[in-house]
Amino acid sequence: MRLIYLFFFCLPIFSMAQDSIELKRKGTLSGQWRTYYMMTSNKGELKDFNALATGGKLKYQYNLLENLEVGAALYNATNLGLQNLTIPDATTGRISKYEEGLFDRLDLENDAVFLLGELYAKYHLAQHSFTLGRIKINTPLINPQDGRMIPTLVQGFWYNFKSQKVKLQLGYLN
Repeated sequence: MRLIYLFFFCLPIFSMAQDSIELKRKGTLSGQWRTYYMMTSNKGELKDFNALATGGKLKYQYNLLENLEVGAALYNATNLGLQNLTIPDATTGRISKYEEGLFDRLDLENDAVFLLGELYAKYHLAQHSFTLGRIKINTPLINPQDGRMIPTLVQGFWYNFKSQKVKLQLGYLN
């Protein structure tokens, strides 16, 4: 897995033009960092929950050809330890489903999550685009869910058609 990270984040950002020494930009490196505080205040003697997370993403997009792009994004969510979320409420015996969604839901003791969230190839035409791989999409049915540190990601094939009057999205996701 580390080889995949190394491969995509070490792709060349610049390439030399054949007939001159001028550098031509071929890739884009972008990132986002945020800190997210969440609190659930329950009634009566039920336990209140709160969590503080920080993290972000580092994304690299590389244009192989005029119409072909590959990209990868590494996501991170780190629990800053405001409260031990593994201790359930004494009355219900349950933990908070909202605060745990900021972190690794399968292992809440894991303080730092690193995830290769996106790894895709995208082919563009005038009004069409075809994407294959692990991607982040935003549709009325599937959206990134900003209430989490790492967004909802899907993998498979995704097709977009966009004209002035029509927008069509189709996909096969697994």
